[in-house]
Amino acid sequence: MSSGHGESSRSARQNPDEPPLNMGILDTAASFGKEAWRFFRSPRISIAEFDAQGKGQGKLSLIYMAFAFILTSAFVLIELRLIPETVTGSSTRAIKKDELIFTYWILILLFVAFLHAGCRLLSGRATLRATFTASLRIYAFLVPGTTLLMIFLSQLVASAISTYWLVIPPLGVVGFKPFVPTTGNLLIVAGFVTAYFYLALFFLMCTVWALHATHKLSYLRTCLAAAASIGALLLVKPFVIGAGRRLYEVFEPLITPFLGGL
Repeated sequence: MSSGHGESSRSARQNPDEPPLNMGILDTAASFGKEAWRFFRSPRISIAEFDAQGKGQGKLSLIYMAFAFILTSAFVLIELRLIPETVTGSSTRAIKKDELIFTYWILILLFVAFLHAGCRLLSGRATLRATFTASLRIYAFLVPGTTLLMIFLSQLVASAISTYWLVIPPLGVVGFKPFVPTTGNLLIVAGFVTAYFYLALFFLMCTVWALHATHKLSYLRTCLAAAASIGALLLVKPFVIGAGRRLYEVFEPLITPFLGGL
């Protein structure tokens, strides 16, 4: 009896679906990479199998999101180094302050809150914690993944049409130099816009799948909640950007040393 009880206890502790929460940096990176690979290989299945109510999953989602924040910030800061300061001028510092550090992460968190409110209004069943757990888990993979791919594509296109673009996570692009609208250049830009459209569509589809699995809503109601949340986010975005600027000023002494090393 004791042997069987010990084996069951060990198997419970070794459940691969519940990674240990007291992980070091290397363990976190390995676990994050493994989960991200599984997610991108079969996103819909990965989302459907995820248990947002599972023990410790909320904390793990926060850990992964923090890791994604560091990873994505590093990607964009490296991208900023690739663009000559003569092109960006004084806007580089503003981009670091507003878009990179605070704005896009605050917007993501606000978007998740809007998603939860929309789903609950349409008879969704999940708690706020479950919505954040599921959404932050997929965004921890989507934000750095789409940002890295967008940076790669934008660098290719920008070099081909002799201009400079900056990617603002997760799906924003800022142009610093106009390009000559020749037929070839327009075709290249059209190709980039097409890739951008499918990336944005994939981002939205993953959001809908996660909400559908968490709130147990029909796809129609889930899409309506997502559409309403996007509209609400666009309305409040200018105010969030302004708040992000002021919030950065408060925490700048803590953030600057970290960013200076990237």
